[in-house]
Amino acid sequence: MGKIEEHLKKEFEDYKLLHEFIYSKGTLKSWINEYNFINLFKSDWNELMLVLNKISDICFTDDGEETYDSEMFYRIRDCIPDVNQTYKAVLEFIKLYNKTNKYEQNRE
Repeated sequence: MGKIEEHLKKEFEDYKLLHEFIYSKGTLKSWINEYNFINLFKSDWNELMLVLNKISDICFTDDGEETYDSEMFYRIRDCIPDVNQTYKAVLEFIKLYNKTNKYEQNRE
């Protein structure tokens, strides 16, 4: 696999991770792949804000009580207005969150 293909594959995997975090697993159309997708999360603040809102809901209750790793949320917030840094921080949060949730589910 060449460098371009590797890059496309990684970008697509990141896109799928964000898509499944916001919507749900299995909602990505089957014909979408690394050669024909557009990663709106990486280029559109509106899409990225959907992710930030969900992260905020995970980290805080409606009363502002911390329920998860709020420090990660503040790290993401501090990246704004740089869309690239915010995107990277969001990916880092989701990867950690998914890893933590898998660990917690396996403990139950």
